[in-house]
Amino acid sequence: MSRASGLRREAPILLPASLLLFTLLAAVTLLSYRAAVARFADEREQATLKLAGALADALRLAKSDDIGPLARWLPQGATLAVYDARGGLRSSLGFADADGLAAAVPRAAEIAFPRSEGLGVRSPGEPAGSRVLRAFVPYERATQRYLLRLEVPEPVLLAQQRSLRILTPAVFGLSAAVALLAIFFLRALVRPYEELLERARTVVPAGPLGPGSPAREPGDEVEFLLATFDRALAALRHEPLDELSAVERTLGPQLESGLLMFDRDGRLLAANPAAIELLGGDSRAAGVPAPAIAAKALAAHPALAGLVSTAITDRRSIPRASVAIERAGQQVELGLTLQALRAGFLVLFADVTDLSRREAEERFATGLAQLGELSAGVAHELRNSLATVQGYLTMAARRELPAAAREEITEAQREAAELARIVDDFLTFARPDSGVVEPVDLAALLLRATRDPALGGVPFELVPAETPLPPIAGDPHLLQRALRNLLLNAAQATLARAATSGLGGGPGGAAPEPVVVRLRRDGGAATITIDDRGTGLAPAVRDRLFEPFASGRPGGAGLGLALARRIILMHGGRLELLPREPHGVRAKIRLPLGESVT
Repeated sequence: MSRASGLRREAPILLPASLLLFTLLAAVTLLSYRAAVARFADEREQATLKLAGALADALRLAKSDDIGPLARWLPQGATLAVYDARGGLRSSLGFADADGLAAAVPRAAEIAFPRSEGLGVRSPGEPAGSRVLRAFVPYERATQRYLLRLEVPEPVLLAQQRSLRILTPAVFGLSAAVALLAIFFLRALVRPYEELLERARTVVPAGPLGPGSPAREPGDEVEFLLATFDRALAALRHEPLDELSAVERTLGPQLESGLLMFDRDGRLLAANPAAIELLGGDSRAAGVPAPAIAAKALAAHPALAGLVSTAITDRRSIPRASVAIERAGQQVELGLTLQALRAGFLVLFADVTDLSRREAEERFATGLAQLGELSAGVAHELRNSLATVQGYLTMAARRELPAAAREEITEAQREAAELARIVDDFLTFARPDSGVVEPVDLAALLLRATRDPALGGVPFELVPAETPLPPIAGDPHLLQRALRNLLLNAAQATLARAATSGLGGGPGGAAPEPVVVRLRRDGGAATITIDDRGTGLAPAVRDRLFEPFASGRPGGAGLGLALARRIILMHGGRLELLPREPHGVRAKIRLPLGESVT
């Protein structure tokens, strides 16, 4: 008999026999579980009966019916009651209400020996299905006969007995259902094997399988199927695979990064949805292939398209590159890698804007810390000398001097005060993290900052948040310093433009435009914007505004913005300066709400 023929003939016997064996095994397991539960129940009944006997012995030796001292021997949730020979209740312990005591109990004279009742045993007058183990023990004291009743809850045993009542029909029912399904669908289980065999016969005729292959004996169908499978694998090993198609099928749908694939001539063959989204294309365009959408979106970014085109033309890979593109009106930085394959080129790219920003902020913070350590000592020496100069100027101002000399001293005091402010900025810039963190109300902080007398001459318009914001964690003095520097910059830029354009500069001139300060909530953060209509950002320092000593204002020390940004970064926030059209600057501060601070 051939092996295949034996398989088809034996399957109708082997499968039901296996299911029957499985059913027997399940039944044996279930019966073993039932026996274990029964043993456990017997053990708990004996333990309850033993405890009740010990309590009865204790009451027999006692001189009163007080069972309170026995409470320490009772398990958790257990109840205890003592009845006289006529069934009257003498004392009880642990019953929450009268319902438990109302259950009928046997008379002491009716019980000759101690006895117990298991879970599910119902006493007369009690609902079916008890949840406690009961023990009744008669005893005598002073020629009087009494009955002790002990009830112990057994939640574990109750759960096991309930599960047993569910498992018994479920196991036997499921076993019977599986056996019936296997019998009814036995033909359907064997059919795929027969179809596979028939297709193999169509591909490979009877006889030897080819050079180097073992001859197939008539009817040896299993060997025939295995040999046919081996021939198919051998053919696949020698057939060249399309690298780009394999990569696109395997990685394209799963990648969150953008994926573009080009042939050797630079034609775009495939693009995944993430690539179209990162490039700003519309992947929902009906009837347009994804490569066409991606090619159009790529052409809208000349820098990126030129980098890819040059690498393909030179037949070289790009391990790592960074390209800035404009998407939806915003500057986005893409990190890109291009790999040359045998059949073409594979391009992977992702949005690294936030990553680059965080790296830049970390480098900036590190540089500021190093610079601050160097400048701290110098600032301390300047402060000491400056205090001496201010002291002499104060003494000189108290003397009787000519008007010209008094004006010169007043001007010297003003310059010394400005120098003191710069030295103070130096010290705060060097070690700004010496403050105390406490809850800070941003609305009150902005109100105080906009009312600073040093900002006189420029109107400020404060727009509060629509709903009150929760406080943030921070140092109010440091935050006040950062806001003061930003507001002072806005006021000075507004006055400078007013002076150059004739606004408010003389009689009849219009007043400078107000600086608008807004506070609002943006998700889990508070956003503060300071909008001025001043002279704007100077092109010479636009890229270096937050660097120390870079100032776009004549005579400025270049520490205000650097210090403000460092303080905002210390509080886990972000500070940006954005140009406004047709003129002016927007300072945007974002601070996290809550009780955490970096």
